[in-house]
Amino acid sequence: SNLEFLGVCLAEFHARYGNAQHGDFQPSNIFYDEDSGDACFIDIGGMGVPTMETDVEHFVKSLNLLAETYGQQLAADGRVWFEQGYHRAATR
Repeated sequence: SNLEFLGVCLAEFHARYGNAQHGDFQPSNIFYDEDSGDACFIDIGGMGVPTMETDVEHFVKSLNLLAETYGQQLAADGRVWFEQGYHRAATR
């Protein structure tokens, strides 16, 4: 799933940058190129600035907001897929 892929990408981002948090990791700050299958994170100006939430927590919260429009299944399934990808990549 695309959300599992994003979880993997975020875990790799954290590993690459010493577990620094993006600071505002949400769907509007992700560019996904369907042709190449690449993802790019944008709006990293707050990277490393202390926040109350981890990137994973912030992304899950954003899925919950999207689910208000697109249905609760998005939040439920999306969280499972995203966290599965993140944890799989983080434990490599």
